[in-house]
Amino acid sequence: ASQRSRSVASLNGMNVLRGSNAPEKFDWAKLDEYASYLHEQDALRQKLGVQALQKKLRMDLDQQVHEKKKRREEDESEDMRYHANNMVELERWKVSEQSREQEKHDK
Repeated sequence: ASQRSRSVASLNGMNVLRGSNAPEKFDWAKLDEYASYLHEQDALRQKLGVQALQKKLRMDLDQQVHEKKKRREEDESEDMRYHANNMVELERWKVSEQSREQEKHDK
C-alpha cells in the first residue's frame, strides 16, 4: 500500500538507486558541502573573469591615451616645423623686398 501512494517517477528513482548499489541513507551534508564548493568555484571564476575584463579595458584605455598623446606631440612638432618654415620664408621675402627697394633706389 505504501508503494502505491508514491509516484511512478519516485518508484523508478528508488529502483535506480537500489540498482546502483547506492546507500539507503544519503549524506545530505556531503551534497551541501559539494554544492557550496561549486558555488565558491563559480564565484571565483566570475571574479577572475571580471578582473580579466577590467585589466583588458584598462590596457585598451592606456593604449588609447598613449596614442592620443603621441598624436598631440606629432601635431605640435608639425606646427613648430610649419612655423619655422614660415619664418624662413618671411625672412627670404624681407630680403627680396629690401633688394627690390635697393634696386629701385639705385635706378
